[in-house]
Amino acid sequence: MILYLLLAFLQIGTIFGDLSTHAEEGKTTHAEEAGGVQEFTESLAGLKRRKREWVIPPIFFPENYRGPFPNEMVQIKSSHAKETKMIFSITGEGADKPPVGLFTINKTTGWLSVTKALDRETKDKYVLQAHSIAADGEVKEGPMEIILCVIDQNDNMPIFTQNPFLGSVPEASLKEFEFMTVTATDGDDPETDNADIRYSIISQDPPQPDPNMFIINSITGGIRVNSDGLDRENYPEYTLLIKAADLAGNGLVSTGTAVITVTDSNDHAPHKNDNKPIFTQNPFLGSVPEASTRGFEFMTVTATDADDPETDHADVRYSIISQTPPLPDPNMFIINSITGGIRVNSDGLDRENYPEYTLLIQAADLAGNGLISTGTAVITVTDSNDNAPKFEKTLYTTSVPENKVGAVVVKLPVTDGDEPQSPAWIAKFRIISGNNGGFFSISTGPNKQEGIITTVKTLDFEQNNKYTLLVIAENEVPFANPLQTSTATVIVNVQDVNEAPVFDPVEQIISKPEDLEVGTELTVYTATDPDTARTQTVTYGVGTDPAGWVSVDRDTGLIRVKSSMDRESPFVKDGKYKVLILAVDDDQVPATGTGTLVIELGDVNDNAPVIEERVAIVCNKYPAPILLSVTDKDGPGFAAPFTVELQGESRIHWTARMNETGTGIILTLNSALKQGEYNVVLRVFDSTLLFQDNTIQASVHDCTGEELQYMNNYFSPAVHHFSLLLDNKMICCILLALLQVLATESGLPPFLDHGSLKAEEGTLHLAELYQDVSALEFPESYKGLRRRKREWVIPPIAFPENHRGPFPKEIGQIRSAFKEVIYSITGEGADQPPVGLFTINKNTGWLSVTKALDRETKHKYVIQAHAVEADGELKEEPMEMVIIVIDLNDNKPIFTQNPFLGSVPESSTIGVEFMTVTATDEDDPETDNAEVRYSIISQDPPQPSPNMFIINSTSGGIRVNSDGLDRENYPEYTLLIQAADMMGNGLVTTGTAVITVTVSNDHAPKFEQNSYTVSVPENKVGAVVVKLPVTDGDEPQSPAWMTKFRIISEESEGFFNVSTGPNQQEGIITTAKPLNFEDNSKHTLLVVVENDVVFGKPLPTSTATVIVNVEDINDDPVDGSPL
Repeated sequence: MILYLLLAFLQIGTIFGDLSTHAEEGKTTHAEEAGGVQEFTESLAGLKRRKREWVIPPIFFPENYRGPFPNEMVQIKSSHAKETKMIFSITGEGADKPPVGLFTINKTTGWLSVTKALDRETKDKYVLQAHSIAADGEVKEGPMEIILCVIDQNDNMPIFTQNPFLGSVPEASLKEFEFMTVTATDGDDPETDNADIRYSIISQDPPQPDPNMFIINSITGGIRVNSDGLDRENYPEYTLLIKAADLAGNGLVSTGTAVITVTDSNDHAPHKNDNKPIFTQNPFLGSVPEASTRGFEFMTVTATDADDPETDHADVRYSIISQTPPLPDPNMFIINSITGGIRVNSDGLDRENYPEYTLLIQAADLAGNGLISTGTAVITVTDSNDNAPKFEKTLYTTSVPENKVGAVVVKLPVTDGDEPQSPAWIAKFRIISGNNGGFFSISTGPNKQEGIITTVKTLDFEQNNKYTLLVIAENEVPFANPLQTSTATVIVNVQDVNEAPVFDPVEQIISKPEDLEVGTELTVYTATDPDTARTQTVTYGVGTDPAGWVSVDRDTGLIRVKSSMDRESPFVKDGKYKVLILAVDDDQVPATGTGTLVIELGDVNDNAPVIEERVAIVCNKYPAPILLSVTDKDGPGFAAPFTVELQGESRIHWTARMNETGTGIILTLNSALKQGEYNVVLRVFDSTLLFQDNTIQASVHDCTGEELQYMNNYFSPAVHHFSLLLDNKMICCILLALLQVLATESGLPPFLDHGSLKAEEGTLHLAELYQDVSALEFPESYKGLRRRKREWVIPPIAFPENHRGPFPKEIGQIRSAFKEVIYSITGEGADQPPVGLFTINKNTGWLSVTKALDRETKHKYVIQAHAVEADGELKEEPMEMVIIVIDLNDNKPIFTQNPFLGSVPESSTIGVEFMTVTATDEDDPETDNAEVRYSIISQDPPQPSPNMFIINSTSGGIRVNSDGLDRENYPEYTLLIQAADMMGNGLVTTGTAVITVTVSNDHAPKFEQNSYTVSVPENKVGAVVVKLPVTDGDEPQSPAWMTKFRIISEESEGFFNVSTGPNQQEGIITTAKPLNFEDNSKHTLLVVVENDVVFGKPLPTSTATVIVNVEDINDDPVDGSPL
């Protein structure tokens, strides 16, 4: 009861609030003043109005925003809008000047929007002019400047100003000597960490004599000597791999090289030939294609001399001393004496006979006449595809069943004399004739030396039972010279397979009335057998019949009504009932076809009309009519229009008639019944006069129809609850008195006569209840003032995190036209923690931030701005200011765990997803800074395929990507996973996923023998007959390895049991009943072995035959005579 009263009070508050919000023209509410307009409110009434201004700081909007577009940024308002309709427009960059249309304004509301993503690197600032004019042209505002600044995102990686950088350092240089500088630029905002580059050395080549010969200044890029040991004669050149990373070394990365030449420091005496040439490596390794022609230069040997390069002391000449082997010509190669370039000098290179040559090379200074050094050049003769692949057989005859796609037809092995695994050895195949219609395809097998023909379309034995294919074998690269290609003929015989019968049509539609008698024939629905070469009989049955309404003749396909049908049943959709009919042939392995019978059920009039409402509330004074709705489950023609008749005593006190549509009953009380509950019986007829009596429970109360109607109009949905209170006089009096007060104060006519409601004891007048209640009033409007000030609706002030200053940094200004105003701020970051983060100049109103903000620590600050005149007489209302911290990409993704552990069954097919890795990013989830993408960097082990798994770049779900999972050979994989933000192009984290390949029971247990012959004495129960050991290739002790046994055939049932032995790899047969030699001297058992779990794929089961010979035992004589 109290709950109902509370609901009524809530409804009263809502209605009264709606009725009381119409203030006089020009009245301004506090909510309107504080609703997002960042300016001080009006001064008190009676003071002369003086204009105050909000100096708008630049509007910050991030680049690369993902939308949706157009996106509202800020709103312009004019106070003239309270007097006349204002029209807003903008001009300037991005509006009517290029890029035209980038910014738009709603001419009616003043909302300024951006239409697509901004790019700071294209343009970092836009200056617009906002205009407003009255629709009638009488009032016009002056233009207002709006500056839009594009906030930088870290979307540009550093770029080296050149690559490689070239520098030199004297070999006698001391530590810390800086001799060169590398530089990189970044297209991002130079005032942010996005463009703050740091340098580092990743590697040094060669790493001798110290792997850290050089060091780099991380800020300037200056490279210095870091270690002793520079030696031009031994290490004349260094290559450094340099990294440049923004975000002060923690962001996007680029790499470049610095090539450093070590210069001579005059540490050798002049004009003295005391250094022999030194080969730069030994041996030199080179390769030459076996098809190369004379004069082809394929490698170079080099030697250096530490003597003065300006003299002949360092003038080196080269020559070939010997060649091994000397075949087929001892001068197969020649060397350029000055450059060291080695060329082919003779025909006859043959990789198959002479795969490698070793040359002994001489280097001599003094132009070949001085000091001598020798070295070797090892030359590998590479394959040039001078051998064509050849089929092992030229004719193959094979068979393949019809209707299978992807079936392997035949494998065609080839041989090739070229170097194994080279492109000249790897074979590829083409079907050059006989594949009309494209029924077959051919691919190269995993060993690269066989062609595999498979079916790509279904073959049809009845259409064509034989194909003759001609296949050619080639290599991945062209032949080095013309060669004869090898071909093979493949004769494919198509095997007939039992195919399911086919219904024609697949969906048969019939129309029948819903009231057919049981046993009525509906239709004959038959199928034909496509196996024309077979003589088979088709029989029929019912597959799916949701309501159980039909039966089908097994032999003829005749369908009859099995039970009464009903068009209004929930199994009927849109007047249609569907049945699935089966057709089965009588092959040894029967095939089943299906057809759908659709029965369109014609409607019959089998449902009488029903009144939906069963309860009605009515007043006994001036009762209002009650509208009752009527429904009928039948379709058109058997439903509306309806007619109605009152039955019994209901005719005395009530009248009933149909409304204009013929679908509703208007019920009216025509007698002053006492308060109470009454049953009203109405007989409702459909259009064919099928009827049904409906009883309505009418609740009659002491009230007037006008009162009930008023409550329905103004206090719904509380009226239903309120009606339940009508019998509680005291609560009713209080509630109705409150309603009357609110109605009167809202300017509505009274809905109750005073004193019309009587309590159980005595009379209570409503006027006595509310005569001392005060009416709610709005404050009076400011009279005589007309606002001419433009209002600028300020969005939250956006300021980027990690700003590098200098601090304090001004971010916005407040002004008041009152002289000698003192400004102050309160709230988060001002006088509340973190105290002092924001300050305001008490004289100028400039709001400043005192240090860098961190969005991940706090992304929004709400402060209150205050202004008071120096004399303290005038105080402005506080103004709320919201400061939003703009996100920068300063957090790399973090994996939620490391490593991730998952498992995958070895029988899993390609596409199966079995685990998910996840990473989080603390940056703003509404930006690309937190948009993480995943990728697999490496897989260990890489067998049998280096891409066994693939990862969903968005969700992190890991799926099987290749066949070949094999727990026995590769029980575990470790994936190195990368998570990168900015949709894969930003900061990077790596983690690992350890995947265990679980057993899938892909090996069936096998008996070691397939037959056993044993003997067992008669009359023994529990005797061990035989032990049957098995082997299983699955993981030991796993359910896929553990075995169970069954006796599936026994001449005399029940004499034997079989159980699994303790080692789980043998079946033990024992006697369960006494055997009797005289009844049966021999038992033959067939035993099958299985696993504790089902096979991961179809596998042949293993069986063993056990012949048990029963041994005769000397039994006691059986004699029935007395002793």
